[in-house]
Amino acid sequence: MDHNRAPISIPEEYWEKLCRRDVTQLCNWTLAQPHPEGGLQFRCLYRELWVDVGRRCIKVLIGGSWENLDDPMVTMITLLYFNGVNALLPLGKDLVGPKDLKEAHYFTGDHALPLAPVLERYGNDLEGFRRAATHLHGQALAMADSAFRLHPFPRVPVTYLIWAGDDEFSPKLSVLFDRSIEKVFSASAIWTLVKVVSHALLRGPMDTHGQFCQEARPRTQ
Repeated sequence: MDHNRAPISIPEEYWEKLCRRDVTQLCNWTLAQPHPEGGLQFRCLYRELWVDVGRRCIKVLIGGSWENLDDPMVTMITLLYFNGVNALLPLGKDLVGPKDLKEAHYFTGDHALPLAPVLERYGNDLEGFRRAATHLHGQALAMADSAFRLHPFPRVPVTYLIWAGDDEFSPKLSVLFDRSIEKVFSASAIWTLVKVVSHALLRGPMDTHGQFCQEARPRTQ
């Protein structure tokens, strides 16, 4: 499902646009690698993905073999990224939350970032969160009670922070971005990116076949 809870359909023009882009330039901007058979190869969290532009699909490396990745959400955000990046964007120390972005108004109501399932799963299980984030090749940070920087794309860090609950306060979860994210992604694309990373965290070390988990819905209020 996309940010409007509708089934994801990949517009054909996304592939057509990517076909017209210069692979060498994209690799210089994003730290992706040119694949020997054409297209782009990059690490998405803990997995190697191949954007096979010629066949218009994304493949995942499993056991030394490339297999088709049946994940429309990952396909969508990957095409949005490689079609949207137009420069080498330096990564700084300016970490921002959704409220600090220019389109902050978007992340309210039905478009609030999809963090509730992650908080429900790990709010009282910091060790489980650590295992899941480490499995995704996350970098531990000295922030909150537990924090990890994750890389769905080599130059797109997403930081998850958890504060554990106690007798007085409930657990809390936040997500931070490098300021450069809004130069590549729209607000709806940032929502999709967080959904992809949250799915991966929920699946964690149980994911042995290179597939993200299915839709995880927050509890009904």
